[in-house]
Amino acid sequence: MPLTLSLNTAAKHVQFVLSRDGVMLCAQTWLTRNDGTELLATALDHACRRLGCAARDIERVACVAGPGSFTGIRLALSTAAGLARANGARQAGLDFMQCLAATVLANPGERVGVLIPAQRGWMYSADYVADEAGLPRLQERIVLLPEPGGIDDLDALSHTVHGDLIVPDYLVGAAVTTHRAFFEVAFPLGTRFLPARYDIPSPAALLALTEAVDWTSDATLHDVEPLYMRDCDAVGNLDHIARERGEDPAHAHAELQRLLSAGL
Repeated sequence: MPLTLSLNTAAKHVQFVLSRDGVMLCAQTWLTRNDGTELLATALDHACRRLGCAARDIERVACVAGPGSFTGIRLALSTAAGLARANGARQAGLDFMQCLAATVLANPGERVGVLIPAQRGWMYSADYVADEAGLPRLQERIVLLPEPGGIDDLDALSHTVHGDLIVPDYLVGAAVTTHRAFFEVAFPLGTRFLPARYDIPSPAALLALTEAVDWTSDATLHDVEPLYMRDCDAVGNLDHIARERGEDPAHAHAELQRLLSAGL
């Protein structure tokens, strides 16, 4: 049976799960002060050696593709791409917010609201409903909302895709932890608020969503596309950066587009 790596570096943690045929062999979660690049390689190598295997034995990689830290997303995707080229491993992308929703272990039909920080002053919001297998399925789309500054912001929050305030069975995510007092007023009846330990996916959730991937699909033969919900700060500041370097901003934008469209 193929050795499978599930990988999440989209937030402040480095997480990975090694499994075979749906059975978890090893799971590690590390809080990092930097991008986790050196930690991931060392920890993964050590885990493989303890299991009597090596990174070259990994045949499938499911990595969290976003939303989240740009640096963290690149770390996960480049690791998957490297294993694909070295081992011929198949690749699949996971949604960070769906991973959080899966951590809740909602019953079929229950609704899970996920809120995580975006850029300063904003947050991502997504609404999931658990299917018959208990896996969360995205309803509509991920949306960008202003972070609440106070109870008066309730009206702004209520302008969702359907125009009404969605009342979930569960509410989870780092933005919920940060603004819990606000959300306790916004969702006063029936909503269960998950504590801060649910702000990162559980190993079991990563494994469950990895096992839900169709690994026979041709899509797993290609590199995973990042789930970027916005341009990174460097792109937003590209004109200023170019001028500081004495370069033409138009040339900088043209070069960026060339690099973005170039193959690996």
